[in-house]
Amino acid sequence: MLVVILLMIVISAFVLFIRYPGKFEIIYGGIGAMMAAIALYLSVHSFDVAESAQKDSSRDAF
Repeated sequence: MLVVILLMIVISAFVLFIRYPGKFEIIYGGIGAMMAAIALYLSVHSFDVAESAQKDSSRDAF
């Protein structure tokens, strides 16, 4: 799912660069913001997974 979203972002950026070549700063900034949002989502998700794994491992110790 995430790979599909990233692929869609890259394809849409390519199309926008062809369609509006003079506004590359805005397009580049928008693409960067989307990539940052995805990176933040992945960071939060990995934190949740690590936290639940830590709770599971502490339960098994007793």
